[in-house]
Amino acid sequence: MLKRKKALPVLIWLTAVFSFASVAYALPAYVPDRGNYGIRKIWAYSDFIWNEPGFTAWYPEAYEHEFRVGDEGFAQYDGYWGSNLPQAYLDLEDNQGQGWDEFVVGSDDAESIQVNTTYWIYIDLRDQDPSVTSAPFILEAERCRDWPGTEYNEPLEYYTIVSSDAPDEGIWGGGLSSSFKQNSQLQGSQKNNSQAPKTTTVFFKRPFTISETEQFVLKH
Repeated sequence: MLKRKKALPVLIWLTAVFSFASVAYALPAYVPDRGNYGIRKIWAYSDFIWNEPGFTAWYPEAYEHEFRVGDEGFAQYDGYWGSNLPQAYLDLEDNQGQGWDEFVVGSDDAESIQVNTTYWIYIDLRDQDPSVTSAPFILEAERCRDWPGTEYNEPLEYYTIVSSDAPDEGIWGGGLSSSFKQNSQLQGSQKNNSQAPKTTTVFFKRPFTISETEQFVLKH
């Protein structure tokens, strides 16, 4: 399901870190407390956890986990995505001539997000311009108002979790002990054969033949 955000000016929050004795700064409640991320020309992924409830039941809320890449030539959407977020949806701003791309997976039922539960997103990409070997990007958490019965969510708050240059992989808040990229069937990790891989859901735009399915598995 594709879902669009209402058009608003793009806001990028740059976070400066200061050290003061006996002073601690907490992330906004809607931002996952810790997680892993990775983005390359062929995929973007992240897995993450909330330690405490981040959303209310006062009105319908949505959450979006967004990779915003600062060069349209770096990569483009390749037709596959997956997530275990409640009522997950895909939101793309890809090749729109605006100078950047947005690869986003959101939850249309943010109130159902559980604490101490590992959530993940995965978006399959492909190389768009081989001459573009790197691009600035941000990983952003976004809280939205969900308007039931419409195709739009209204952005309310933004928070930049990571600001770096792709390709890149990393963690925030201490990371997770086992990342989606390392353990999912999609990535086919064999680092620990004693642990069964996590089950993942992948959405396809059209039915795949056996040959195409085999090629997809080999590619990932």
